[in-house]
Amino acid sequence: MNPPATSSSNWFCPPLPDYHNYHAPQQKHIDSFRVNGIPVEKLIHPAFIRRAVGTIGHDRRFDDDLNGSDHLAFREPEDFVYWNPETNKFGTWNGRAFALGECNIWNAGIYALDGKLSIYSNISDWLRDDRRGLIVLDWNRAFDKLRDCPRIEIQECLLPTYRKYMRPSRLPD
Repeated sequence: MNPPATSSSNWFCPPLPDYHNYHAPQQKHIDSFRVNGIPVEKLIHPAFIRRAVGTIGHDRRFDDDLNGSDHLAFREPEDFVYWNPETNKFGTWNGRAFALGECNIWNAGIYALDGKLSIYSNISDWLRDDRRGLIVLDWNRAFDKLRDCPRIEIQECLLPTYRKYMRPSRLPD
């Protein structure tokens, strides 16, 4: 049997979890964001942030585990991204997402009127900007995913990383 023709359906990937089974963030999470200057409205729009309990393994994959720690869950087009506020570690459900906020790459409104796709180093800045940019989780895939972006703006602390990874993996001889 051949795999399906579309890249968005991979029969080897585990099915995505039911987002509605995850809970709302706890008050301690909301308070932490508010202390960092992020209003509650930023946690609700454009999509409600959920809370999942689990662990992130060495492969950076998230596993639901009632004995694990709190993670905030963000829905991406083909994956879920989980962030642990205590450790600042990110993980994904099935490894397909290379960034948090991937859908902004193809959002024409981002680039309108000389706009730029912003790449952030931390989740607080990304939320303050209404999730309009992205946070790269896997820099090894960043060049291929971002090569067609007309304009990119990057936080200065990320410049060395950006310069290191934003090159094709292979060049012609």
